[in-house]
Amino acid sequence: MAGNPDLFGSAAPSDGDVEGTPSGFFDAVAEAGAARGVGRPRGARNKKTEAFEKWFYARGYRDPAQLLAELVTMDPRALQQLALDDAKARGERRQLGTKDNPIEVVDVPALLDIIDLQRRAAVDLMPYLHGKKPTELVVTDERLPTLMIFTDSNQIAEARAIEGRRQALSLGTPLVEGEANEINGLEGDAE
Repeated sequence: MAGNPDLFGSAAPSDGDVEGTPSGFFDAVAEAGAARGVGRPRGARNKKTEAFEKWFYARGYRDPAQLLAELVTMDPRALQQLALDDAKARGERRQLGTKDNPIEVVDVPALLDIIDLQRRAAVDLMPYLHGKKPTELVVTDERLPTLMIFTDSNQIAEARAIEGRRQALSLGTPLVEGEANEINGLEGDAE
């Protein structure tokens, strides 16, 4: 096997080289793929797109986004007049009426058709000017959780009973026995 020993294995067959087994070339390809990742790198432009863009502007064509922007911002009546002038220049006229009273008619788009064309151009142009808004989470239930306090039981006596049986675990502070005073809040219970 001839060539670069780093890519294709050793130039002379070694004891491990057997016909049909992979050489170092495949390892190098696997390493290169693992280092860079599969496919085109993120953010890289497509070569065909770049080539088409160069060809497009080299031919002197107008930017489609600019054309759409001009179409969107133009007065619909002015567009209709342009269509009328163009149809007359090309000789697209029809004769209606009678021989004595001929009427020359030129077919042009209706004003509503022109406005619809402008709307479609605006829709095509929108993604380039205004990105899609992120989806908003709307919470319709604004009720607060309900806190219920039951005052008809003697919680200190219940805590002593539970502590005596050692059946329950407490997440709060342990029950402290002592003299009643203002600080520990046991004034009413001391007798």
